[in-house]
Amino acid sequence: MIEAAFERAWEKYRKNFFAFLLASLVVFTVVVGSFLIPALPVVLAILSGKPFAFELFIPVLIIAIVVTFSVASIMNFGFYFMLSRAVKGQKPYVSDLFSGAGKFLTRAIVQAFLFFAIICVILSPAVLTFLFISKLLGFLLLPLFLLVLVLTFFFLTFWIPCIVYYDVGVIEGMKLSCGKVRNNLLEVFLLFLGIFFINVVAGLVGLVIPLLPSIVIAPYIGLVFLEACKMLK
Repeated sequence: MIEAAFERAWEKYRKNFFAFLLASLVVFTVVVGSFLIPALPVVLAILSGKPFAFELFIPVLIIAIVVTFSVASIMNFGFYFMLSRAVKGQKPYVSDLFSGAGKFLTRAIVQAFLFFAIICVILSPAVLTFLFISKLLGFLLLPLFLLVLVLTFFFLTFWIPCIVYYDVGVIEGMKLSCGKVRNNLLEVFLLFLGIFFINVVAGLVGLVIPLLPSIVIAPYIGLVFLEACKMLK
């Protein structure tokens, strides 16, 4: 069944290659710009030797990270909305990127910060143990909680695809994703193996041409996740 997801995704990717590539470039540019716009002035001030800039560096860096995290989530939802149109048999346009970002704005922000909250909740016992009880014990506990984190996000594989494809709320999307993964453990594992192989190849090409392979394959990987989300019950 999973091989069909890769095949159907490839067919849609091939037919809409230039639109998807342009959209991927737009997302990359917007996300990088969302980090550079708040951070760059302070970095330039530091390089020019202005003493006040050092005091501003950490606060501005934190702001830049939060802004980038939020913008990346919003653009990711817009990107998936554009891809979902192709999966539903509709013609995707680059403008769908922005209409989707607007449509899912609130859900994108909620999902992003819930995603961050899950990380904090799962890892906090190990971190707090390391800081306040025993560094050795905290260090030993960390791999266990990291495993829990990996398993948690394994079950949330289709979280964003479910929200976008079925146009449901953040919690409902989470439930749908968990249900699909629970009912199709082997298929989802094979899905990740396929995605891992694609990323390895892209990474090797990226050693010669940095960034471009990731930008090129991002639409295809998104389509694979959406097709699998659509097919798995």
